[in-house]
Amino acid sequence: MSEEREVLDIWSVGNAQRIEFAESKRQPEVAFALGEASTGCVAGKGGKVVDMLWDWKGWVVTAIAAIAAMIAIRGSIRFDINEWLKDRRKRQEETLRSLCPHISVEEQDGDLLIRSAQISPSGTTVWQCQSCGDLTHDKHAIDQGTRYWAENPDALVKRQRRIEKLARKLGRM
Repeated sequence: MSEEREVLDIWSVGNAQRIEFAESKRQPEVAFALGEASTGCVAGKGGKVVDMLWDWKGWVVTAIAAIAAMIAIRGSIRFDINEWLKDRRKRQEETLRSLCPHISVEEQDGDLLIRSAQISPSGTTVWQCQSCGDLTHDKHAIDQGTRYWAENPDALVKRQRRIEKLARKLGRM
């Protein structure tokens, strides 16, 4: 019974191994050698996805599919750091402009004098802040703001600290 037989093909899937023997007049004889942890399921040769993955062509197809998936993900989730930094700087500059109290603090005869920093070019009704460049048409709101800051100097100090901190972030100090 220990006669020599010509081996046509040997291939394995998972823990199973398939060996095909060639006989001269009969159909090829097939023997299966299953590993210990096998589920008893052996894929046939040709046409199975699992069999294809063990071949070099399967690795090429898998690599191409992985590259296509990465390109698809990169196209759908796009993050540009330079654009984000530019938008952040723009938001910070808008915040700095909105924090401006539109007043100027001067010392006169040992006392602090709080005045509006808004000026009106001659012949116009528009008022422009000398500090931030903000434009307004409401003279009444300017007077109210100046009165508020004169009555609440602690709030003015806090506001100036916030402005200085944001100006340092923007590189203006």
